[in-house]
Amino acid sequence: MPNLLYIVVVSVTLMTAHVILTESFLSFLGLGIPPHLPSFGEIC
Repeated sequence: MPNLLYIVVVSVTLMTAHVILTESFLSFLGLGIPPHLPSFGEIC
């Protein structure tokens, strides 16, 4: 069970980076969220 914690931390870190890159790519294409809403990239 203690070894599972490291896997979860690495997985969440990689997923966070993937979400930020996907959001920025969609915003670059003009398909992102409206400007008045907070985005995940602005929070981090």
